[in-house]
Amino acid sequence: MKVPSKFGALAFDAKSGHIGGALNQNSKAEAQRAAINQCNAGNKNIHCKVISWVRNGCVAAASGKLNKQTRVIGGSAEQGAAEQNALSNCKNAGMTECKIVMPEGCSLP
Repeated sequence: MKVPSKFGALAFDAKSGHIGGALNQNSKAEAQRAAINQCNAGNKNIHCKVISWVRNGCVAAASGKLNKQTRVIGGSAEQGAAEQNALSNCKNAGMTECKIVMPEGCSLP
């Protein structure tokens, strides 16, 4: 029996600092749209963009400082590893003071 895939995504708006996520969606497009909608939260002045997505796995986000600005970066991996992946992506991007701002969430079939 074939089990349908599940998708998750994270979205972020650098100007406002808003972050949103969606889990257990039926397609990548649905997951990205739901994450953007949650991040925008009905505010027309917020313009969130997808920073990470996953199929049958987990996502997390970390923030860090780069050139005195706070930035957010996503990470995706198998269950139990997304937060470490987000922290590694943060450090690999040259950021300092990396910390998790969106804990791991999983979309599993």
